[in-house]
Formats: sequence, C-alpha cells, structure tokens
Amino acid sequence: MKCFPAMLIGILNAVLPANAADLSTASSQDLLAVYVQLRSIEGSRQYASVVDVVLKRDAATFTFRRGYITLAEPIAGKVLAAQFEGDGSFELAPVSAIDRRQISRFAGGPKLVDTFNRAVFFSPMTLLKS
Repeated sequence: MKCFPAMLIGILNAVLPANAADLSTASSQDLLAVYVQLRSIEGSRQYASVVDVVLKRDAATFTFRRGYITLAEPIAGKVLAAQFEGDGSFELAPVSAIDRRQISRFAGGPKLVDTFNRAVFFSPMTLLKS
C-alpha cells in the first residue's frame, strides 16, 4: 500500500481548483473538501452499454465483451473513476524478456490472462473528461 499516498496526491493535484497550482498552494479547506468527496465517491447516472470494446494501455489489454460502464460522479468538476459490470477479460503481455519470465513464474506462461465481471478504473490524470 506504499503507492496510496502518491496516488492520493496525484488525484488531489488533478482535481484541485485551477488557481491552486499544486498542493503547496492549495488551502486546507480545498484539500479537505476534495478528500471528503473522494471518500464518498459514487456512481452517476451516466453509463454506456458496451460490446467488444478494447482498452489498451502499454502492455495491458482490457476487453469488455458485454456489459455497462458507469462513470463516477465528478469530484471538483472532473470524472476520476468508472466502473464496468459485465463480461470482461484482462491480458498483460510484457515486452521485455525479464518481465515475461517474471510473469511466467506466477501465470505459467509469458502472459497473464484473466477474466472479470466487475472492475473499477481510477484516472488521476483525468483521462475521463467530464
């Protein structure tokens, strides 16, 4: 869980008001208000039905065969999360030989492949624009 504080700082930086350039200039009220919103994040009424949608990021591929993607309520005006429910799969195909060897130690092959019926995606970079 060592990455949680860094992730929280990234999320806070992404949603702070435009006049707060970074955490060092944000008011304590701004930080607390965003933190409270993050602690109570909920789904919105914005959703989409998906069939055979593929999301590829670096060596990872998410395939949403059939289901629904629901966006979270905006926090400080930005959508930071989405939830998928349905039939999906995940594949991690590392490029480097070292990474493939490490994956094969746990997955039994050079790729990690798994299925899921629910996934939550967070985007501290605000890739999901509101």
